[in-house]
Amino acid sequence: MTYRFSLLVICFFAAFDGNAQEVFKTYYRNGNVKEVTHQGIFQGCGVPVDTDSIFYPNGQIQKTIRYQHSLNSGNDCHSIITREAIVTYYPNGSRKSLQFLEYCYECEPTPVGEWVWYDKSGKVLRRDKMH
Repeated sequence: MTYRFSLLVICFFAAFDGNAQEVFKTYYRNGNVKEVTHQGIFQGCGVPVDTDSIFYPNGQIQKTIRYQHSLNSGNDCHSIITREAIVTYYPNGSRKSLQFLEYCYECEPTPVGEWVWYDKSGKVLRRDKMH
């Protein structure tokens, strides 16, 4: 059996702190939403904004990524510090993990904060402090 991959992307604009924000949606072949991502402007620079969501083919949430931006020093793009809070979910809807990343504009992400992993019933399996 041969499967063909098809992807539909829909883009629309919303308000984000007075700046334009693009929202992108992709869909599975069955019509369910696959991914919702947001691109916006912070300090005049294009960055991911708001909360991105990734879904399993059945429509159940698989992952969310929440973005927060701050300024290290200065007022340009390279002064932006982005912190991501990533939550993953099991197919049954219970939380699988909580992770945090931090990075500067156009830099590689660094694991930070306390990362937590859960079993399918929601019980904490492990906690690790990242630097």
